[in-house]
Amino acid sequence: MDTGSRKENASNKRQAYGNAHAETSGVVILFSWPVVGRRPSTCAGPAPGASSLGIRWGTIEAIEADIPAARASKMIDASGKLVTPGLIDLHSHVYPYGSAIGIPADELVQFQGTTTVVSAGDAGVNNLGALRRYIVAQSRARIYAFVHIANNGLSGFPVAELYNIDYAQVEACAMALAENPDFLLGVKVRMSENVIAKHGLEPLKRGSRPAR
Repeated sequence: MDTGSRKENASNKRQAYGNAHAETSGVVILFSWPVVGRRPSTCAGPAPGASSLGIRWGTIEAIEADIPAARASKMIDASGKLVTPGLIDLHSHVYPYGSAIGIPADELVQFQGTTTVVSAGDAGVNNLGALRRYIVAQSRARIYAFVHIANNGLSGFPVAELYNIDYAQVEACAMALAENPDFLLGVKVRMSENVIAKHGLEPLKRGSRPAR
């Protein structure tokens, strides 16, 4: 079998979870997880009779009724637990020391079953580079972000980031979005009265323009 055929075959095996029988060196098996009243599910729907999950190098290789222990380098008994894919936290604050609030992402995800988090406006244009270099690049968790319309990002009290509307720089925010398409998902605006002072809908209007 040539190299191209082997790669295609391996890809097909990963996609067909229930029928995967790839080489299993390095597989971790999570087995016997009864979910009360429900069956384990895959993206294609319920997996009838499946109670064993085989993982290799972070990829699901098999979902079967009984994966032989001999195929595993490590086994984890997940009885009585809910086994899910890595979940996504769509609103988190993971820019400690660089924003008003936040904790390290890697200290958070292990307690909430997530592998991906979205920074909800922790950084604005002025400190976005530091978020990417010193937080995102050094975290095991996968991190995406909404860039704050205020170029100083999420600021502490008693003076919040949008008391001065001049911090909401539309062109600079649009440039950040254009330069970081692999990282930024959109724009964050905090519209609480104690954040926007007397500026009404103006912060929201400015925040909606860069994403168009």
